[in-house]
Amino acid sequence: NLLDKNYYPKTEKVVVSRVGGIGLELLEMAVSDDGRAGLVVVGGCAPDSNAAKTGLFQPGDALTAISSSESSETSTKRSVSLEACTFDETIDRMSQFADLDTVTITVQRIYPRNSVVTVIVGPQGEYVGNFTVLSGYGTNLRTALQSNNIRMYDERTYRFDSPYQQGNCGGDGTCGTCLVSILAGKELLNDKVRVEGMALKKQAAPPNYRWACRVQIAPDASANGEVKVKLRPQTVIWDASSQKR
Repeated sequence: NLLDKNYYPKTEKVVVSRVGGIGLELLEMAVSDDGRAGLVVVGGCAPDSNAAKTGLFQPGDALTAISSSESSETSTKRSVSLEACTFDETIDRMSQFADLDTVTITVQRIYPRNSVVTVIVGPQGEYVGNFTVLSGYGTNLRTALQSNNIRMYDERTYRFDSPYQQGNCGGDGTCGTCLVSILAGKELLNDKVRVEGMALKKQAAPPNYRWACRVQIAPDASANGEVKVKLRPQTVIWDASSQKR
């Protein structure tokens, strides 16, 4: 279900022989009221057929295109769309490639989304909480922290864009007061862009520091695992210094 946020579509291409027939079992899942459009999916593969031998087709794959494959001995690349075709039209369009030994069939496949658990600890490493986000949406870390009522700011932090002022910019990505330290799972986050990277260098921040407002959790739909984030890491030295006095 493309409307279900727990799933995402991905395009797959399968090169298959036509010699002796492809052997795909097709199902017409939907037809428009006027009969001019439809949805045709793979129902299965005939035993020992060319389609079955590829091992790449799956029930539910929606046919989107057919084309001459790279290995086909043809001087020009041919491609025909199968999207929104009725069953009969799909068969008619696929038959246009009957002169070829191999074809490439493009399908759209629905995959369940992975998820990423984000574990939050305080400046001293104390456990604060955790939350789970679905992969592929690039959930903003600052927004997620606020949604879970987790404190990320320290009033002693001066703004990067206005060094003599305190207080945050409200998530505009300019003040640098939402500092966090990524303890694990860096590969599950977006990379630093030029502005954030340069600003953190001017703040003399360690390489694993990020601005929460610029962090996207699991922007890749295939991301799966755990991220560990430390809140207000810049306050550790401040607090240690105040305790020595």
